[in-house]
Amino acid sequence: MNKSELARNIGISRQMVYKLSSRGMPTDSVETASLWRDRNLNPRYRKEFKTKVRAYLALMNQGMIKY
Repeated sequence: MNKSELARNIGISRQMVYKLSSRGMPTDSVETASLWRDRNLNPRYRKEFKTKVRAYLALMNQGMIKY
């Protein structure tokens, strides 16, 4: 699997795959890369976290969730 395919399968940019691989992320499979990301990245800086925060803030702005 090349880095572009890995990026697509994980849901991050190709550039981020290169950056993370230079920090030690394996690029041989989605499973090993995902496991490395879970163990080595702060959840606040992951795309999944940002997506959840944006959705939560949108619900707050619509008045569906009170602060």
